[in-house]
Amino acid sequence: MNSNNRFVNAAFVLRSFVFLASLMGASSASASMITRADFSGSETLETFSSGFAAGSSVLLNGVTYTYNNSANDNLFSASWPNFFPNVPDISTGGALTASAPGADVSVDFSTQVNRIGFYLTTGGNTNWLVNVFGDSNQLLGSGTFNTWGINPSVGAAFVGFEFAENINYFQVLQEDSGYAFIMDDLRYESVATVPAPSVLGLFAVGLFLLMRNRTHNLTCSGNTKYSVQNKNSLSENLPSRACQLRALWSRA
Repeated sequence: MNSNNRFVNAAFVLRSFVFLASLMGASSASASMITRADFSGSETLETFSSGFAAGSSVLLNGVTYTYNNSANDNLFSASWPNFFPNVPDISTGGALTASAPGADVSVDFSTQVNRIGFYLTTGGNTNWLVNVFGDSNQLLGSGTFNTWGINPSVGAAFVGFEFAENINYFQVLQEDSGYAFIMDDLRYESVATVPAPSVLGLFAVGLFLLMRNRTHNLTCSGNTKYSVQNKNSLSENLPSRACQLRALWSRA
């Protein structure tokens, strides 16, 4: 193989590596917000209907709920049947509640969880910020949500997240003061996720492409066929679609 071919092969592998790395970046940056329909149906569901002792920190079925802001208030269970007008099958009998405005509530899990979802609402037009944190307290993702429980055109918001990493806890911040914090039907589960390709995996793909390129000499002719000359000097005609793809690849 002459120096020009070596240079072409090295450039080809470099382009392949950059292309695959961009795909890896796109995969890892994929949306983490989910809907209720994305749950398996076997998730744990907390309806807050059983009742619990009020307090600034409440442990319920292995999950800790904490009221963090400076206002002198507790978390307690109360029923708000009219504040979920857009959720006809919401559980009844109780919801996690804090009556003071400007809520800052965190929810900590004691088991492996990477998919969570819950309904959030209040009496007036209110914006919320939800932050989700991993095992090292790193921010995994966040989202903003608008609720207006007594307005059927807005109603409650479903907040849902899924990550490849384990979720340690999430935090709900009320961005508009003046209304109560109301959460209901918290669901959570641990599900298998497909990991993004590693750098070593990308290198292996690049090496494979290099070896493949060294044993094949590709010549495109016309718009109908192209010819492949392999290391055993055997020729064959293959569909032009692959030739077109190779042409596009070479310009990547």
